[in-house]
Amino acid sequence: MKSTTTPINQLSHQLRTPLMGILGCAQILQHDSLTSPQSRHVSGILQAGQQILQCIKMIEQLNIKKNVKKKVTNEIKNSQESNWMKANSDRSILLIEDNQVIQGFYEMAFKNLGYTVHIVSSAEEAVAFFNNNLAAIITDIGLQGKSGIDLAKEYRRFEKINKTSRIPIIAITAYTDTVIHKKCMKAGINEVVTKPVLQEQLKTVLNQWINLSQIKNI
Repeated sequence: MKSTTTPINQLSHQLRTPLMGILGCAQILQHDSLTSPQSRHVSGILQAGQQILQCIKMIEQLNIKKNVKKKVTNEIKNSQESNWMKANSDRSILLIEDNQVIQGFYEMAFKNLGYTVHIVSSAEEAVAFFNNNLAAIITDIGLQGKSGIDLAKEYRRFEKINKTSRIPIIAITAYTDTVIHKKCMKAGINEVVTKPVLQEQLKTVLNQWINLSQIKNI
């Protein structure tokens, strides 16, 4: 996917994806039977990764105007939420992610959170799951072939043609610039989460969008 990002945002994108792989693998290891020294080493990896993430965020602030991203996201999200239809009660997630290391982390995380997950590597493969009773779609943006934004537009057309209930589409991406985030919202994506994303953040985002007790109809 082509992006009109600055060099700083391009650098941020290149750092965030492998960092998610590192933190995701470390979190997977935390669920294994580790010796005390091994557990300390894994904790050290996670701590160092979080420190790197903080450095990335500091660099990004040099190139991003304060509060612009938050304002754009909240304005469009509030408009969507006012017309949102109740998400179905199925616990099945469709994940589109082309990085195998990150796929492994997601598979573990969704299992721990009580979800069944269908994992595909491209938007083209995802079409086969459109008829499934999904609770949500989670997609990377920078996929090979069609982008996650293209996928969101295609799924929203599918819902309209088939008159099905709208479900949450969540984008997880290493892109941080506001232009791409705004394009995501206009395509029908409900939330854009910036990598790296760990299990607790996934839980928070999914709880926000799935099985909400009070959501208005379209």
